[in-house]
Amino acid sequence: MARIVGEPVGRRRFVLLFVVPAVVLLLAAVWPLVAGGRTLYVRDFLNVHFEMKWTQQQAMERGTIPAVDLQRAGGQPHRANPNTVSFYPDNLLFLFASTFWAMNAHFWLHLFVALAAAWWMGRAFDLEAPAAWACAVVYAGSGLLLSTSNLYNLVAEVALAPALVAAMLEGGRGRPRLGFVATACIWALLLVGGDPLTAALIFAAALGAAATLQGRRAAWVPLGAGVVAGSLLAAPQWVELLRILETSFRGFQGFSTAAATVTSVHPWSVVEVLLPLPFRGPDFLFWGHRFHSNQIPLVFALYPGVVGLALALAAPWKGRRSAFGWGCVGLGLLLALGEHTPVVPFLLSLPGTGLLRLPVKFWLWVTLGLSVLAGLGVGSLATARGRVRLRTVLLAGALLYLGGWALLNGLASRVERWFSTVAPAGRFGTPFFAAERARWAGLCLLTLAVLALALGLVSLARRRPWWAAAGLLALHLAWQLFALRALVDTAPVEPLTERPPLADLIPEGSRVVHADHDDLFGPVDLPVGRYPDARQLWHEGTMHSELHPWSGVRWGWIYELDASPEGLDSFMTRAAAQALKRLPDVARIRLLRAAGVDYLLLTRDLDPAVGEAAPLVATQPGPGRDLRLYRIADPAPEVVLAGTVRGAPHMTAALERLLADDFEPSREVVLAGDVERRSGPPGKATVTARPGDGLEVAVESPSGGWLLVQRSYQSLYRATVDGARAAIAAADLHRLAIEVPPGAHRVILAVDLRPMRFALVLAGLGLAALLLGVRLLRSPASHEPRGVPEGPRRESR
Repeated sequence: MARIVGEPVGRRRFVLLFVVPAVVLLLAAVWPLVAGGRTLYVRDFLNVHFEMKWTQQQAMERGTIPAVDLQRAGGQPHRANPNTVSFYPDNLLFLFASTFWAMNAHFWLHLFVALAAAWWMGRAFDLEAPAAWACAVVYAGSGLLLSTSNLYNLVAEVALAPALVAAMLEGGRGRPRLGFVATACIWALLLVGGDPLTAALIFAAALGAAATLQGRRAAWVPLGAGVVAGSLLAAPQWVELLRILETSFRGFQGFSTAAATVTSVHPWSVVEVLLPLPFRGPDFLFWGHRFHSNQIPLVFALYPGVVGLALALAAPWKGRRSAFGWGCVGLGLLLALGEHTPVVPFLLSLPGTGLLRLPVKFWLWVTLGLSVLAGLGVGSLATARGRVRLRTVLLAGALLYLGGWALLNGLASRVERWFSTVAPAGRFGTPFFAAERARWAGLCLLTLAVLALALGLVSLARRRPWWAAAGLLALHLAWQLFALRALVDTAPVEPLTERPPLADLIPEGSRVVHADHDDLFGPVDLPVGRYPDARQLWHEGTMHSELHPWSGVRWGWIYELDASPEGLDSFMTRAAAQALKRLPDVARIRLLRAAGVDYLLLTRDLDPAVGEAAPLVATQPGPGRDLRLYRIADPAPEVVLAGTVRGAPHMTAALERLLADDFEPSREVVLAGDVERRSGPPGKATVTARPGDGLEVAVESPSGGWLLVQRSYQSLYRATVDGARAAIAAADLHRLAIEVPPGAHRVILAVDLRPMRFALVLAGLGLAALLLGVRLLRSPASHEPRGVPEGPRRESR
């Protein structure tokens, strides 16, 4: 493997030339979030994760992490759901800051974590300091990482990925202690960072790096021990997850191959690698649905950056490091294609793959590979051959973009017609496609200018290679933050905290359904409103004023049928929501009444046939549409001791009974399964206490029956009657019921804490293993010290 040589770079010069520009650029990009006056707002950031973190913050102020989110869909798993990121260390920020600031900090802090992690990865690959910093800048400025600004459950995973690669390489460098400790800690963080499947992809990449470059068999022992210790440290997360997996939508039913391959990277998405946001960013003017399985993309930008891509293409092709880089790029691209390649559908057809989904996540491997290759490309600037390669790549790129600009202008009408054939039919007009063609042409010209600057910097590389490298990296990051600025767009916090008028009419603790959320009452057409050029921001502000769940949880309401999209909520809750979508309004109101819903929010009129079953309370005018508040007449109480019991062999039978004219939710309960039908008088049930996630109820019945609780059926619960264990059954399609004998009794419903106690014991064992490993493992004293080299560095492999 060729040596990487170059002029000496002192620490001070390295910091000033390389570190300071990157840190200043990133800090300038996220300063509105650091200052606290603005917030990220796009898609999942508010619509999914805000309400989860709001609930957690309220519980943390009381000294706990909630097992169940009682404000969402009748009580859905919270800490067991890794997407809530409940066990990650930066949750401590919620004890000292607002929900908005702490959530934003989770993003901008991890931008700098990614920078440090990728720098460490480059050093672990034996790159000199400037070349390792190229890994850091290309990775931290990648479209993938910036796209996670709306994915609270992915940003930590993506940011820490290079660190696990580095940790597993360190063991093979004669540093068993560092390899063991770093692998254990980083693997534990990945397991609690939001998405275990992404953590598995990162582990596979790190394992591949270790296998490619590892030269010592003995090094695998501390690394394996580190993985075990890290898994034990993260036990509270995966033990809780295993408890809910069987009854979750994802574990019970799983995803079909078509659903699992949504977000596959289309072969035509090569244009997204060459142009920043060619189909527009995360707003309602996005028109590239056809290339993203007819969906809004999970990852809005695949763009690695033209300078970073050029550096990667100019990297040496020989050597183990290059093999790792190109291996990651090739395999990641193949699997990211998803439905467009026979490999992924075949893999998803195998037994036990029902949990897998979203092939675009494999783009993480592509990003890791390109960052390593970019580091190798910068390292080769000190050689004449390396400079020739980079100059050739940049010139070829310039010709490509010049040709693209000429094509877009010379065949303007044909290009615009092609745009209209791939965009969603009827959504955009001819002026829009003309503007898009002009935008593409402008992006080509801007990219040409960037390439021209890069060529100028390469001309400096013969005498001062690291000065040229510093300029190229600063140019790359500045262009990325400018071209992809829509990914980190911010909005003022203050308007999103104001209390909408209708909120004063809904008492705290009410059960609410927002019919527009997840199209529960049928598809909703969003009006363009008065701000068509900032439609995503306009939409999020409208959702706040219209009291969608992420807004309304702050007023203390319980949002029923509010299932999160990752598939780890109760399968029965998701089934009930799907059933509601297929019913007419009259049947919908009956189902909501049986579920104890007090109020319905809707942006259209209910069917007049509903009548007094849901009278209109008030209307709130809004931009483009009005919000209506309906009160559900005589909803079922929170707890009911039903004397009449019927069984339902399947969910359709349960739904039919709930919608029957003679069904009375205050007297009858429908249990899942083959249950003997019986009739009896209803009893009395009174809530006497609400300890934590639990419920204490005093009941009295002459003939006994089933205590129906308006909570989602969860395997987390344990019930007792006068201290004795009692049976819990799924009831009324998606609720839970507890069997109660005749007489007066005290019923307690609580989350079973025994698995969590076991998980804490495992975490304690993991900590003990970590401390023992630190004590026992020793690194050879003769190993070359790490740091910024003062001169040429000898290749260690």
